[in-house]
Amino acid sequence: MRTLCSEVWIMKYKRDYKENLVIKIALEEFRRNDKEDAFIDLVLQFVLLIGDGGTAPTPIETEMQIVSDSDKSFEVRDIFSSKPKRDYHIVIWNDKDGHKWVPLYTDRNELRRDDSAFAIKNASIRELFEEALFTKDIEGIIINPNSDSYGVGKELLRLILAAADGLEEADNEAG
Repeated sequence: MRTLCSEVWIMKYKRDYKENLVIKIALEEFRRNDKEDAFIDLVLQFVLLIGDGGTAPTPIETEMQIVSDSDKSFEVRDIFSSKPKRDYHIVIWNDKDGHKWVPLYTDRNELRRDDSAFAIKNASIRELFEEALFTKDIEGIIINPNSDSYGVGKELLRLILAAADGLEEADNEAG
């Protein structure tokens, strides 16, 4: 007998991890069908990516950018790893109505559509969700703001994180 847990387990190990393609595909399917199943799949893909420690290319501002103007050995758009103490800020995206969002780019090609000069970090998707959830005046996450542009509000972010935490607890208990 298949249960939701067994379905999640099967999906978890059959996914294509290539640059979060699963998010892009699930979003396209949801836009095309606008059905409950497609929406649930999109949410489930986020839950699985967060549970697996998934990352997304993220524009950031760092102290290194200031140095880059005078130090020619450093190039803007280089990838940095952060120390436990955050020494960077995630660049916030503003929509045409003045709402602020944390951008989540599914791949580097989506990120390249933005012609702003910034550094790029592979930030954890959990970190992006938490940044959006716990920062005042942020509406939520916006997926691929320069093309697909789909917003995920704070209530859904809270539910996705809770589901990811529950999946992690179940994995810990099982193994």
